[in-house]
Amino acid sequence: VPRQSNDDTIAKAKNRAGDIDVVLVDGTTFPQLEALGVLAELGPTVGNISNIDEAYRGNVWDPDDRYFAATDFGRTGIAFRRDLLDTTPESFADFYDLAAANSGKVVVLDYQRSVMGSMMKMLGHPPSSVDQSHIDEVRDALIELKPHLLAISTEVGKQLASGEAILALGDAYDIYTAMQANDAVEWVDPSEGQVAYLEGLAILDGPRNDLARAFVDFRLRPEQYADFINTVNSAGVMPDNDLIDEPLLTSPLLNPGPEVRSRIDFHDFLGEGAEAWQTAWDAFKSA
Repeated sequence: VPRQSNDDTIAKAKNRAGDIDVVLVDGTTFPQLEALGVLAELGPTVGNISNIDEAYRGNVWDPDDRYFAATDFGRTGIAFRRDLLDTTPESFADFYDLAAANSGKVVVLDYQRSVMGSMMKMLGHPPSSVDQSHIDEVRDALIELKPHLLAISTEVGKQLASGEAILALGDAYDIYTAMQANDAVEWVDPSEGQVAYLEGLAILDGPRNDLARAFVDFRLRPEQYADFINTVNSAGVMPDNDLIDEPLLTSPLLNPGPEVRSRIDFHDFLGEGAEAWQTAWDAFKSA
């Protein structure tokens, strides 16, 4: 199961490079594979898909769970140093206001979908909107935020834990690690809701479909799935699997409750709007 860029996954699936049977995909890549007509149905032999919580099934890109078996997810929220910040943020709007008041001590994740999607939420727009006026609003808000940033980083958790930054927009798995390093790091699920990626397994139609189905079903056995989550410390899609290590299973950061899960929007395919998103992101980063 190759972990690689979305573009690389699509190219290899289209050309069957390396004769791949199973791929790890998300809501941005799955529709492209479906459009190519290269997917095989999971079918009734993948019975362990029933172990996946309903919150991570029936997704807009595969509403009947015919092709996609979720494995893990990661949501974007606010993190801060409670010993260094006087005010507790409760929303993305609070984050935005506090960034100006704490200029030079703020970091955001270096991932377009997470940051722009969060700003869409803050501005009251659908988080995967391709409306050009919405994209322009997000671009302008981010450009206004830019002078107050310490960094646009893939490691916002490390900067929080060290105290180099005191406020961050980041992903849960990264902040979880930071919290283990420094217990003054705190996480907030913003009131506007959150954007998240949802990864899962899909089968490329080919001569070994039955073997691929057996592999996916094996990965979704409770004991195998728990071993996966215990190894990678990720947010899982089987919140009732008591074979997962207790700190991971009971962490509201990695295993959020129903109220938080109900306000999560997973990244969706942008289609032709992807170019406009990229143009806006480039304008922010170069500002």
